[in-house]
Amino acid sequence: MMKGLLVLLLSLFFVQFSKGNHCITEEELQNVTALRALFDGFKKDYNKSYTAEEDLFRWSTFQDNMKMAYNSRLRNPTATFGVNSFADTTVEEFKKYYMSSPSFNFERSVQEARKKGVRPATMLNYSDPESVRYYKQHVQPNAMTCSPDKDTYDWCTDCGACTPVYNQGQCGSCWTFGTTETLESYWALAGHPVTSMAMQQILDCDQSSSYGCNGGNPEQAYAYIYSNGGLDSFASYPYVGTVESCNWNPSSMVASIYHYWQLSDEQSMYNHVASAGPLAIAIAVDEAWMSYTGGVITNNFCGPQIDHVVQLTGYQQATGQNPVWNVRNEWGTGWGMSGWCLMAAGQNTCGITSQPTFIQPYRP
Repeated sequence: MMKGLLVLLLSLFFVQFSKGNHCITEEELQNVTALRALFDGFKKDYNKSYTAEEDLFRWSTFQDNMKMAYNSRLRNPTATFGVNSFADTTVEEFKKYYMSSPSFNFERSVQEARKKGVRPATMLNYSDPESVRYYKQHVQPNAMTCSPDKDTYDWCTDCGACTPVYNQGQCGSCWTFGTTETLESYWALAGHPVTSMAMQQILDCDQSSSYGCNGGNPEQAYAYIYSNGGLDSFASYPYVGTVESCNWNPSSMVASIYHYWQLSDEQSMYNHVASAGPLAIAIAVDEAWMSYTGGVITNNFCGPQIDHVVQLTGYQQATGQNPVWNVRNEWGTGWGMSGWCLMAAGQNTCGITSQPTFIQPYRP
């Protein structure tokens, strides 16, 4: 009874915070008046104001996106697609500003950073006793005393170990957000106040990669924080969404990293999230994600290469249900389920096992 209630409560959480997003229907798609009403509602909900010429362009884009959303639903009946904050964004704009550059290769960026001296993450395999023994020698107890349920749990909603959903804006800086979100969570789990960290500092100051707004990976960002001795707070080094001159202040440093880890497989991911905390994950998305409004994303909606980093915060795998991961994005609360999505678990959906990582904060 309690497990079923937990599933219901988490489902209600996601439904409650996704009411502003609309799943397009065939009837609306075929009715220009209804579609125009949706567009006008979208402009009001998201405070959009255009010139007369731009209104015509965005109206045409909106119609194209609703057709794409409807077709996406046909290909993936477990998820919903329709009106969200990207409803007036062209596919080209979405790829340019919210996904890594087409010239960026995630695996190559990892290898390039390591050639520059970036220390690789320590691999953790929960099926290997020696690997687990080494991990337990370095891990700190959960100071927040959060106790995950094996069937349904989320480190944000059930434990409070997360900051609010961010918005990366028109910069492919997702890798800095996935890094800071993970540091924020484990810093809180170590007993410190939940604090927003300076992803802008990583964007400006990490010299192990020259990709900036065009992509990066958490491993190199962890290495930067480790070698730098820490990271400033968001308040002292706010995010602006473009690469600027490095301007970090040592006196404003809030948190630092003692060690960083990578999990070997999806079962190890579950073992860790069900016992210790959330993960930064790298995934391959495609343009269909642009119009996502709810439900479970499957391998039908994955891009050809890893191009996005998000935070995996929990899971749902109650008896009789297909297991899913709870994933927190950084495209603002107007996307998905108030900034969240669900991804099918146990299927390496969108390459979710490519680089699942977490950190151990510095131990004084």
